[in-house]
Amino acid sequence: ESGDTLETPDDPGKTEETPVTPDEPEPDNIEIPPDTTPEAANQIGLDASNAGETEKALAYWEFAAAQGYAPSIYNLGVHYYYANHEEGLDAATAEEYWEKSRNYCEQAAATGHADALYTLGLLYTYCDGHVDNEKALEYFEQAAAQGVIGALLNAGSMYANGEGAPQDIEKARGYWEQAGEKGDGHSFYNLGRSYENQDDAKALEYYEKADALGYEGAAAKVAELSAKLNG
Repeated sequence: ESGDTLETPDDPGKTEETPVTPDEPEPDNIEIPPDTTPEAANQIGLDASNAGETEKALAYWEFAAAQGYAPSIYNLGVHYYYANHEEGLDAATAEEYWEKSRNYCEQAAATGHADALYTLGLLYTYCDGHVDNEKALEYFEQAAAQGVIGALLNAGSMYANGEGAPQDIEKARGYWEQAGEKGDGHSFYNLGRSYENQDDAKALEYYEKADALGYEGAAAKVAELSAKLNG
């Protein structure tokens, strides 16, 4: 992860960053010195976000985004992605936040920002009223081409399940292999599942790799298949 952006979303509502509150007032009374650089403004925004000062974070990110600074544009997209998942939102507000997240992520993606492409995939996967498997897969594959682990994992899962494209287990395995080699235990676990009962020795090899990375459930599979193969 780059140090100039919020943590890339994974599953809705899960992040190590402080969740933002969508009902904050608009940042219309925060004065930012005009000679502040976009890089400095972005960092001030990150520090404010981590301190729970959402209004200040938005003001500084918008200042930097207005100058075309991609990390701040992306941070705004992530902010509204999580805001869209806040509980108790009315439909109109949820739609407003989804549109804002998509627009900011599209702007960042246009600069080649890989995590923005991944987040666009999530916007078409986890947001009520906007699920579109074909679009999600398209964005995941674009992000996967730049090595984003979550995108590699998700693209593999979509091919394995025939979501957004015809089922293709070999393509799925190819994506999972790449993610696993980058340290993703979940992908190694999925590889193990894809070979189980077809090639148990190979499945065990992948489960062992997943277990070495601490993936939950892998140790039980290692024990199960080891007993089966040695029995």
